Amino acid sequence: MHKRWFAVALTICAIAAGGRARGAEYPKPVGRWVFTAENVKGTEARNLAGGAPGRMQREAPLAKMGRTEALQLDGGANEIAVGDKESPARLLLKQFTAEVWVRVDEIKRWSRFVGVMARQQDQRKGWIIGTHYDRFVFSLGTTQGQGGMTDLHSAGSVHRGQWCHLVGTYDGRTMRLYVNGLLVGESSERSGEVVLPTDTPLSMADYHDGAEFYP
Repeated sequence: MHKRWFAVALTICAIAAGGRARGAEYPKPVGRWVFTAENVKGTEARNLAGGAPGRMQREAPLAKMGRTEALQLDGGANEIAVGDKESPARLLLKQFTAEVWVRVDEIKRWSRFVGVMARQQDQRKGWIIGTHYDRFVFSLGTTQGQGGMTDLHSAGSVHRGQWCHLVGTYDGRTMRLYVNGLLVGESSERSGEVVLPTDTPLSMADYHDGAEFYP
């Protein structure tokens, strides 16, 4: 049996150009999925932000985790995808924040908790939050910067079996990665708009870029 990782909640916000003015409300999420029995029915996870739901290839069990529940993924191919035309990722071209609560029980070369990415014209395009070997990673490709994408790694290792809160942010000039509220990585190698691959939905769980696949 494959070891498991669990996802509790995922939130994605698009930030208006120029950031948030003093006294202004925080931006409303363009995508928010909380994996509980109330929100997961069969192979569909309701988007609490009102957009397209996440759809699984097959049903995944919910596990009771203290006072809450979490989606249990067993290492099999079971991507959670949001329809391409309705994908929140299409709104995240200039500035955005994505956050996720996860527990990792198995270390792989790559994993993706959330993102939209594919290898096209021999380059990776898009963005993901996940793991690369034993480090958390926020990967991003934009119109300005060297190569296809920049991989921003955490300094510390992933602790198996422990819950973590991850946040990836991009403001048009700087990408940042936070783990449990602490800034663990920052890079200004990227600027401009996010370069998204064509015909590729926002996805959670499986890592695949057209050349490599890690369920």
